[in-house]
Amino acid sequence: MRKELLLMSLIFFLIFNDLNSQTPTDLKVFRSECSNNEEWIGWQAITRPYFRYNFSLPFTRAEVIVSNEPYGGSYNKHYTFDNGNKCNQWFENLPTGRYTWRVSVYYQKSPDPYRWSEYATGPDFYVDIDPPSPPAVTESHCGGSASGWPAWTAHNSPYFTWSQPSDNGSGVSYYQVSVNGGGWNTVSSGWHPTYEGKNYFDFRSVDGVGNTSSIYRIYVRSDNTPPPPPDVIETDCGIPGVWTKHTSPHFIWTIVFDEGEMTGNGSGLNHYEVSVNGGAWTTVSPGWHPTYGTGQYTFSFRSVDNVGNASTPCVKSGIYIDDTPPQKP
Repeated sequence: MRKELLLMSLIFFLIFNDLNSQTPTDLKVFRSECSNNEEWIGWQAITRPYFRYNFSLPFTRAEVIVSNEPYGGSYNKHYTFDNGNKCNQWFENLPTGRYTWRVSVYYQKSPDPYRWSEYATGPDFYVDIDPPSPPAVTESHCGGSASGWPAWTAHNSPYFTWSQPSDNGSGVSYYQVSVNGGGWNTVSSGWHPTYEGKNYFDFRSVDGVGNTSSIYRIYVRSDNTPPPPPDVIETDCGIPGVWTKHTSPHFIWTIVFDEGEMTGNGSGLNHYEVSVNGGAWTTVSPGWHPTYGTGQYTFSFRSVDNVGNASTPCVKSGIYIDDTPPQKP
């Protein structure tokens, strides 16, 4: 009798242990459908993953628990799929974070009644739907500004630097720049291009799954091109190389426009200068009418823009002035 009881107890233990040892197997996470080429790998910018699991016996329901609490989050939800499918999409959008998930199925092993299996734990998966922060860019060579157009500078090679900004998920992968609203190109901190004129540069961060940050804009105005020289005419001293007793040459010219001044891509003309016989440059205006005594003179005129770029000179030579009377016989 005792042997029969022991045997019955052993059989009951084996059956009970077999019933409770049933767990889902082959747990995987997928991006859009449960096919092998859609398997979830690393960080993904997807909010509703697909969970796949296998079970050897018929089941009618599956309970899935998704949580990011082990990694500092506050998301922990249970959901029951009343369909008996082995592939189910999560019922709501998930915020950025690293997640764990577990599944239990409601199954039957005939002729026993339906019961819940033990939980099986699937592989962690990573969701990243938040854009990174934009880079805080500094321009150090041309006086670039983030608040509006700065003063003109003669330096035509801006130098852009920034430190790595923050990102809650997959991390910043690279940076891009758009110049004057054009296409995006990959750049790195320490970018040192050559640009002249009035330009704005939009920078953004891109994280590991392709989320892009808002832009950080820098304005730069650089003018490295000299203006054209004035076309000077002398009206009072006659033919060049011919002596005259007129002591006040009269120089006139029309206004000169700086390169790009009319379209806003040049700094604009500031003033004109003259050098007499190779001497120092002195500021003058159109219609300059000096007085000189006896001698031979060469006048060099040039234009100067608002950042100090000077044109090639316009040379007026052969101005011969004689205001000295001869000696008595």
